[in-house]
Amino acid sequence: MTARSTPHAARSAQHGEFYLCHDTYRRGFRLTFENGWSVSVQWGAGMYSDNHAAFRTGAEVRDTSAKAEVAIISSQDEIGEVHEVHAYCSPAKVLALMTEVASR
Repeated sequence: MTARSTPHAARSAQHGEFYLCHDTYRRGFRLTFENGWSVSVQWGAGMYSDNHAAFRTGAEVRDTSAKAEVAIISSQDEIGEVHEVHAYCSPAKVLALMTEVASR
């Protein structure tokens, strides 16, 4: 596996890879499993996380958050379209979603 600091939608994911999403507003990572399905975990400005309002209000985006937005991206979508989104997920929920997606 390789880690990369790349804007989230700027590249197509490779199977068995994760990379970092970190810029002015974005905080998180994306993991693509061997089965081709991806999980994006984001807690930046505008995401369904503790930093949600930061985009509208101009507040500082924190590097940490107790809740994160999780997007599940289908292996069938060549351009990586989001299949489903889960808002305000705890770390335990993120783990449960990752485990479920990895076994699809």
